Amino acid sequence: MMARKKKQLMVLLITLGVAVLLLAGLLIWNWYSGKQQAAAEEAALVHVTTVEDPVQLTYCNGTDTLAFTKEGDDWKSKDTPDFPLDSTFLETIVTALADLTADRELDIVDELSAYGLEDAKSWITVTDEDGKEATLCLGNTTGESDYYAMLKGGDTIYTIPGDLVTDISYDLYGLAKLAEFPALSSSNTRQVTIQGKLKSTLTVEEAENGTDSEADSSEASSADSSAEGTDTKEYNWYLSGDVDVTKEAYLTALRTEIDSIAFSRLYDFQPSAKALKRCGLSDPAAALTVEYLDSEEERQTVTLLLGASYTDEAGTEYRYAMLQGSEDEVYLVTADSVRQTLAAAEHGYAQASADYNDEASESTQTTE
Repeated sequence: MMARKKKQLMVLLITLGVAVLLLAGLLIWNWYSGKQQAAAEEAALVHVTTVEDPVQLTYCNGTDTLAFTKEGDDWKSKDTPDFPLDSTFLETIVTALADLTADRELDIVDELSAYGLEDAKSWITVTDEDGKEATLCLGNTTGESDYYAMLKGGDTIYTIPGDLVTDISYDLYGLAKLAEFPALSSSNTRQVTIQGKLKSTLTVEEAENGTDSEADSSEASSADSSAEGTDTKEYNWYLSGDVDVTKEAYLTALRTEIDSIAFSRLYDFQPSAKALKRCGLSDPAAALTVEYLDSEEERQTVTLLLGASYTDEAGTEYRYAMLQGSEDEVYLVTADSVRQTLAAAEHGYAQASADYNDEASESTQTTE
């Protein structure tokens, strides 16, 4: 009996050992096959090689020709070194070139003009610190999402994804790093002044009945709350220092607008006095001044100037805008994003609030 059990145990152990060996063999085979497949896929890729770690980059998109140089970690406009360039745009192009692979590699069977490559209107030239240079010429679309491309001096035509064509589609102003309006809330805002034809001043004070309990979120429009650890403070807004407007719908709309101000794009850099006048910024339609506390609890002041209106080809209406003290940069903001600010500057806060309520009432009656 014992001999039989030992024999059965031996068979079981041998079977288990064989299973383990088979499993190990299968895992090794899968690993090897995966490695072979990855190597085959890598070998099948057609790499379009330019230069590594470029320190100069020039591109032409058919309209604009822009040149850049790298200084440390930052890229600078070669023609306008103090331009507020957002280096991430250039790094995106450099990365795309470094990782560029072609979808197809073609034999040249027609004249280069058939591919838009004889005198390519779009191209990118990169140069490394040793002076090694490479130019990628970009031609016509293939009719899908790819474009024909060829290295200058090369004899091979590639089809590549259209990402690079999009990356170089910007003019210089489209590559600007936009200034940012400070992040505002009742907890760090101390005073808001809106001046145009009329002047209105709003001050923010901590509510006398503020408690340590959490404020009801439904009352956010009547007494803004700011959580600081486990404490919750409530704030009231006053017009001209004594008129409590905290619960007004217009204040909520105005605050929402001010808290989310963002520039759409840079319109002009280092504008002349004539250009500022044309933009309506030498005598602005509205000046929005906010006194606030920064992250270090230091009192700061920022003033946004709003000028004349501008409508682009798509029909979108903007306002020329500029931060006081940064007169080198004229921006565009959408007209809708500063509508309440302009209303207060034109008619004063009290009238703008009444008009806002009338419009809301009319809108409600229309929907009913």
